[in-house]
Amino acid sequence: MNYFSWRIIGLYSLLVLIWLALPAKTISDWLPHPTQEMMLYKSWTLLIITGLLLLALLKRESKRQQGVVAQLRSQQQSLGELTQALSQSPVSVMITNLKGEIEFVNRAFETMSGFQQEEALGANPRIFKSGQTPRETYEAMWQAMQHGEAWDGELLNQRKDGHPYWVHAHISPIQDAQGSVVRFLAIEEDISEQKIARNRVRQDSNYDELTELPNRFLATDRMSHAISNAIRNEQTVALLFIDLDNFRAINTDHGQDAGDNLISLAAMRIQESVRQTDTVARFGGDKFLVIINGLEYFSDISRIAEKIRTALAQPYSYEGQPLGCTASVGIAVYPQDGQDPYELLRHADAAMYAAKDDGGNGCHFHSAQVNSAAKQQVDLEKRLQTAVQAGEFSLCYLPLMDANTGAIMGAEALLRWDNAELGRIAPEQFLPIAEASGLIVPIGHWVLDTACKQLADWSTQGMDRFRLAINLSPRQILDRGLIKQLLNALNKHRLDPTRLQLELTESVLSHNPQEALNVVHKLHNLGIKVGLDNFGTGPASLHNLQRFKLDFVKIDRSFIGEIECDGEATHDPETDHGKSDKALIDATLALAKGLGLSTIGEGVETEAQLRYLRQRGVDNIQGYLYTAPLPPGEFDAFCRQHRPSTPETS
Repeated sequence: MNYFSWRIIGLYSLLVLIWLALPAKTISDWLPHPTQEMMLYKSWTLLIITGLLLLALLKRESKRQQGVVAQLRSQQQSLGELTQALSQSPVSVMITNLKGEIEFVNRAFETMSGFQQEEALGANPRIFKSGQTPRETYEAMWQAMQHGEAWDGELLNQRKDGHPYWVHAHISPIQDAQGSVVRFLAIEEDISEQKIARNRVRQDSNYDELTELPNRFLATDRMSHAISNAIRNEQTVALLFIDLDNFRAINTDHGQDAGDNLISLAAMRIQESVRQTDTVARFGGDKFLVIINGLEYFSDISRIAEKIRTALAQPYSYEGQPLGCTASVGIAVYPQDGQDPYELLRHADAAMYAAKDDGGNGCHFHSAQVNSAAKQQVDLEKRLQTAVQAGEFSLCYLPLMDANTGAIMGAEALLRWDNAELGRIAPEQFLPIAEASGLIVPIGHWVLDTACKQLADWSTQGMDRFRLAINLSPRQILDRGLIKQLLNALNKHRLDPTRLQLELTESVLSHNPQEALNVVHKLHNLGIKVGLDNFGTGPASLHNLQRFKLDFVKIDRSFIGEIECDGEATHDPETDHGKSDKALIDATLALAKGLGLSTIGEGVETEAQLRYLRQRGVDNIQGYLYTAPLPPGEFDAFCRQHRPSTPETS
């Protein structure tokens, strides 16, 4: 009952009590015949008052009930209209409780998701999860919902039949009269077709329709990104401008279909000739672009360009007819030939036409100096491919001396190349090319076998404690066949593995540390000693030195070369290189002793340098002070004639 009803009841009760409490004399004074009629009037009066009060109460309550009923009917009508509107909405509507259980879905939801209402009610929205929406999207959505805020974004959902579809979702909290969140409302719209349309527009604007390669606009953008990365990482970027030499004649003689087929095949061959990190684009017509980034060796540019040229020169076939087509390749290099994509493009284009002027079917750098060097590199790589079979390689040996006694402790095998036409080629010329091209692996196999054979020959001459050091390049240390090759060579020549010393460069430890660490552990398990060559000139960290558990380090010749005749470091008045090199040598020796490593000083050429290294506690030395690297026969003679020397007192 409401407040008004309680007031009526209270008033009624009060009047009844007053009436009943009135004395009979008071009533008799009001009535003409009090004795006979007093009780009658008293009863009728009470009955009338009671009836009037009850009538007023019922009338008031009736009006209130009518109002409540009218309000409920209005709310039911509104709720029915809202439910009907939600059910007929063209977009998906879903309501969940705070537990994430679905409480309402409309017909658009059923059409879009494939789930019927009875399947969805009570389920969790995870049933739509495709696993392809980024986790960050869900994290942002849940963060907004936990704070009672609305969230708007795109989700890649999955239909009941497993097909993915894109939706634009707006999720908002539903609050009660007190402002507490009681449910969540999700309104979703299928935007899959919009996505497809946008991707199609993007594809058409950025990709070539025939080859599906990036077009010139996207290629320019990628060149900008490549240059930015090169600036940050201090690297080189190369742009190759490729033009098919006789495409126009083929297109004219055999028709446009033949021309289109040739363009598609050429695009495939170019893509197969480069790395996945490189970009191949169609510039237009019969012209292509290749963006080469992240280069470790400058010689890689010539090698990749030559690989593309060779692939494009292979015969084509169209409807059974052989077609011949070659390509001219122009090359511009950042930063030498340009600082932005447009400058590089102009210079690569000019270099391509220079290649055409030379008769086509060739590669040409924009820089004349680089072009000459590149041609020489290409020529050397071709000659390297047959050098092993032609017997053009040989090994020379540099003695490894005890720094204190001067006794010969072993030797380092050094590769030499003598070509019939070019003569002796310096290692610094051909080794980078061999490394970049991968030819260092078969060459390295030959070196291992030849060096082990020589060590076995020395053993028959009584030098059974002689140690032999062999250099391994970064590509060799990552070669999966290295351990097998070593075992084959050791078994073939019946050698003790402890007599081998393998020297690595610092770059191996930093560029591929985990793979290199696995190989070094296997070498240690075989009993082979492993050390670091040219220590102090690369990026190796102290942490890696400790992890790799190396056996020795070689102090680079560039530091030792600064030591002058009095055993002190030379003094450069401008840069003070001598003092810094002396400090580096001392620091290296202290570090080596702390890690339990033996030390080798390489490039020792004077008695002063020898005295200095002896005073600092260097274990072994190498250098022209004793002899230059020698062929096997001359090395044998040196060993027979050499007599150990006693250290001079200082």
